[in-house]
Amino acid sequence: MDKDIEDNEISQLAQKSLNHIETKELSKTELINFFNNINNSTKITDYEREVLTEAVEKKMRVKFPKSAKAILGGKSAKAQELLEEIFS
Repeated sequence: MDKDIEDNEISQLAQKSLNHIETKELSKTELINFFNNINNSTKITDYEREVLTEAVEKKMRVKFPKSAKAILGGKSAKAQELLEEIFS
């Protein structure tokens, strides 16, 4: 991780992974592995983790909705978390 990289910029490693996620036809298992690797990686910033996780989540919800719901939760899970934070 470069110290010169701004908080909202993406490293070459993260950009390469993002391009791979967005352009390749990935199987359900590959997307799940990407998701797990992104969350367990210490080589990427929190911003990069968020961008990559959103890319995997978007692709999983389109291609494998049943598995995405089981792994990521329902589509309303994010909204529900946000509302709980606001009203807590």
